[in-house]
Amino acid sequence: MTDDGAVPLRIGDPTDIESELGVGHRWLEEGWQEWQEPEWDAWLAEMPQEDHVMRIAQNWGICPLDVPDDSITAPGIYGFPTDVEPR
Repeated sequence: MTDDGAVPLRIGDPTDIESELGVGHRWLEEGWQEWQEPEWDAWLAEMPQEDHVMRIAQNWGICPLDVPDDSITAPGIYGFPTDVEPR
């Protein structure tokens, strides 16, 4: 459960890259409704963080961090990267 009360969606077993990164192996065990802060901290420590998501995307072939800023010539949905001047 995240800070906002949401529970991440889990479908299937961890992929090889998720296993390599050590994320996605732990899910809500029986009795999770009674967990206290230490149990939630341990559970959250095994949930993917932003850097894990980027490494997983890179392994799958699509990593936003690998797109060179100078290849962006038109505004996207959220605009330009911070160091790219609109043309």
